[in-house]
Amino acid sequence: SLTYAPTASASGTLALNFSYLDNAGTAQTGTVNIAYAASIQHAYVSDANNGLYMCSMDPTAGTLANCQTTGGGFNGAWSVAFFSGSTANYAYVVDGPRTNIYLCTVNSDGTLSNGCAVQGSGYDYPEHVTVLGSTLYAADQGSPGGGEVTVCNISSTDGTLSGCFVTASAGGLNYASGVALGGDFGYVATDNNGLFTCAFDSIAGALTNCAVAATSSSVSDAWNVVISGGIAYFANAESGLTACAIGSGGDLSS
Repeated sequence: SLTYAPTASASGTLALNFSYLDNAGTAQTGTVNIAYAASIQHAYVSDANNGLYMCSMDPTAGTLANCQTTGGGFNGAWSVAFFSGSTANYAYVVDGPRTNIYLCTVNSDGTLSNGCAVQGSGYDYPEHVTVLGSTLYAADQGSPGGGEVTVCNISSTDGTLSGCFVTASAGGLNYASGVALGGDFGYVATDNNGLFTCAFDSIAGALTNCAVAATSSSVSDAWNVVISGGIAYFANAESGLTACAIGSGGDLSS
């Protein structure tokens, strides 16, 4: 096997020269040309006032550098999520005022297109978005006393959103701010009532039977949630980042 690890973001051809003796004992030589395209890793940072920043990322140290705004058509950026389509990659940006979700094409260098356009409907002050498979989920703040999750189908052909519907609208999600999905359960962060655990139908995309999680008392203001390696991480407005282990029954424990 051959492993080749470029140290710079570039495209080109790797030439491998070789020699051997054929069956007649005659020395032979040749060259194999292998085309490659190396790209650096990026991190995207949303700024509600100034837009979406793209930064180069050191995968070893985890540091960010050379941050520049990217994308166009939206005013500020509250959050972003990504989807890999059949012919291109796409980004979904919640604008700063939290009124719309914009669809942007991701260019080969990681930048977003300038002609981002509003997609989907039915949002009620969306905050953070996440993508699972070919479905987008947006945590909606809603009006006072409200809160819900908007679910939209994603086209693999052009990234457009369709068939949007609202779920968990009567689940007590007071000011829903983030949503993460894992197995048969969904986890919703709320600004006022902490963490919620919901039953998740991965086929229909619906969240039902939402209830305050047992660990919610330690996270009263949860602004977002992500899942990685069986751990749920909550952005806690009062004390920073909170990590909870996810049990086999979807329960959370600190």
